[in-house]
Amino acid sequence: MPSYQPFLIADFKTGLELDREPWLLPRDAFSSLTNAYIKYGKIKRRKGYTEFADIGLGTPTAITGITNHISTGGTNQLIVTDEKRTYKYSAGSLVDLDGADVWSGDENSLLRAVNYLGKLYMVNGNDPMRSYDGSTTAEVTVDITGDTNNDLDLAYHIFAHKERLVILHTSENGVRKPQRARWSSVSNPEDFTNDEYVDAPTAEWIVTAYFVGDDIVVHFEQSVWVLRYTGDSTLPFRWEKLNSTSGSTAFYSGVGFLDQGIALGKGGHIWTDSVHVQRIDQKIPDIVLTMNQDALGNSSSLFFEELSQVFTFYPTTNSTTKDNALILNFDEKTWAIYENMPFTTGGFFTAAQTQTWNTTTGTWLQQTEKWVASAIQAGYPIILVGGYDGKLYRLSDSSSDNGTAIEMAIESARWNPYASKGLKARLGWIDFLITPIAGETLTIELFTDFNSTAYKTEELPLDGNSGKEWVRIFSGEIGESHRLRISQTSINTPPEIHAIMPAFKPAGRI
Repeated sequence: MPSYQPFLIADFKTGLELDREPWLLPRDAFSSLTNAYIKYGKIKRRKGYTEFADIGLGTPTAITGITNHISTGGTNQLIVTDEKRTYKYSAGSLVDLDGADVWSGDENSLLRAVNYLGKLYMVNGNDPMRSYDGSTTAEVTVDITGDTNNDLDLAYHIFAHKERLVILHTSENGVRKPQRARWSSVSNPEDFTNDEYVDAPTAEWIVTAYFVGDDIVVHFEQSVWVLRYTGDSTLPFRWEKLNSTSGSTAFYSGVGFLDQGIALGKGGHIWTDSVHVQRIDQKIPDIVLTMNQDALGNSSSLFFEELSQVFTFYPTTNSTTKDNALILNFDEKTWAIYENMPFTTGGFFTAAQTQTWNTTTGTWLQQTEKWVASAIQAGYPIILVGGYDGKLYRLSDSSSDNGTAIEMAIESARWNPYASKGLKARLGWIDFLITPIAGETLTIELFTDFNSTAYKTEELPLDGNSGKEWVRIFSGEIGESHRLRISQTSINTPPEIHAIMPAFKPAGRI
């Protein structure tokens, strides 16, 4: 009889793949990758989040903006908005800057802000533009007609570009201008009296926008355009169409990074480098069908440079609020899904001091960073997200979700190395190369053929204390294909999976 042959599956690169049935997937692909991700060829459970600050109102409203005011001296001040007011972060608390309700939007009226000449300028797609100068907030008078009155009812997006303040998709004196780009005079962000603007030659509305290099890429409802700088003082910006079929549905889903950007469209994620436009989610082509189509426009995205990831927070089919995140590792072009992500928006905060023994919280097993990691050093921007509960949370900061265990679930492709020969396979065992955490376990479920009920479930103990170790689970089952499910629910630092090596031998005709 033939002996068992090992089939090493390592250096994971494919990640989540939903474009084909599991029996057609590559060996290292996963038909489910929940609360886990692929990084440098390894499988890792995602990190969690911890509470960072609380507005502290009796009836909290959702966080709508997380940004920073940068003074002329270069100092940073964390600024936060909810549905009604603006706050600054000071000594662990959020301090009201407005003294009265100045914002009138809802949980989906998210903030877009930019620093220019010592002031932070803010818009939310629902109210007039506001500013913060380091001490006070104020409504900005955008005087277009020269009568000294504010003519701007709202704007959706704002940029500082070529020494001008540029706003997109406006309402002016009660008239909606959804194709408009309007800009201030040079070096005077509050001087709009020259009435300088350009409307895109389309009936579509501007949806989302972001920088790619030196261009502002703008997704309309059905198309993608670029607002390019001309160098002509008479008309410094012009519209150029890139694509007629790749628009967006979510006002805050666009995000630019490393001279490229993506936005969420009706069919999936659209990528551009400001010259080319294409779908980037071919591995997960129908992922939008798991989203609530009526609330899809509320999705929002965030670029997380440390992990080379873009988070898109979205509402699942049965939810009207964002509760999951779709993760793109843009370096390795892999996807994953993070559950239990009830966040409205995100931003960054620069820590004033390095984490020390005295400032560390949680148990030793719950620490997820190396002691020299950049994320715990002073000056490194940490990622913050806003909740519907009026609280800020620090993301990728813990091994639990604010004390709640993280549930990881991974489902492999269907394996049979002899299928091309028309033979079934007997699975002798599966070896796992793991960086273990003493006291932790992984739950392994084994399936044959197209069965949805596992024929074997085993708790795999991880008893090693350092380095990597091989652990084994036995089977002996015969099938036309074999599949496994790995799961874990824990509040402690998770193990890392470096390789999976099933051992098969042929076992008769299919």
